[in-house]
Amino acid sequence: MSVPVPQRIFRPSPGNTKVVTVSATATSVAFLGSGANFRVVNATGGIVLFGLGDSTYSATTSDTPILSGSAEVFTRDPSSETNISIRTVSGTGTVYVQDGEGS
Repeated sequence: MSVPVPQRIFRPSPGNTKVVTVSATATSVAFLGSGANFRVVNATGGIVLFGLGDSTYSATTSDTPILSGSAEVFTRDPSSETNISIRTVSGTGTVYVQDGEGS
């Protein structure tokens, strides 16, 4: 029988929330913190897509989707994934990106 592994609830770092206005054209923003975990909250009315990289990376329709109204926690490599690039499939809206700890 396997033993469940306890998970730490995600805790955003104070002052490290980016409010990003998104559209079908990719927008890239730098992470504010140096931690490996981050949360993306999709407050738009549709699907958003995001990818990680440096300041030159631009999200495409092949990147990671997040459903409308969803909040997901991800892990990044802070040494090479310094920016998040986000776009919508169509339309516009707001996405929140938070650095923090936990899952």
